[in-house]
Amino acid sequence: VDEVVNAIRGLGEKIEEPVIIQKVLRSLPLIFDAKVSAIEEMKDLDKLSMDELHGILTDYEMRTESNKPAKKEAAFKVSKKKEIKESKANDESNSEEDEKEALFIQKLKKGSRICKD
Repeated sequence: VDEVVNAIRGLGEKIEEPVIIQKVLRSLPLIFDAKVSAIEEMKDLDKLSMDELHGILTDYEMRTESNKPAKKEAAFKVSKKKEIKESKANDESNSEEDEKEALFIQKLKKGSRICKD
């Protein structure tokens, strides 16, 4: 936000901080909708600075993130089960290949005995 505002100000246009704050509040995702409503009702947006707004939103985001249930465990368990299933399938196909290879070697040995005689 600061980079965009500084670029616009560098072009010579004057943008007041309350206008920037209103635009930031309108552009936030729906997760912040309740907090935006509370800020608009409780605070005088003309007196609110960008630093204060940033602090309020960061605090709210940290609180909402800590209340979310951890989804990573479930995803990890599923991928691990899938990995186990894949390794079992590979083991089964490897054992079939091993059996075929052993049978081939036995036939080769029998064939080499016949040729020696």
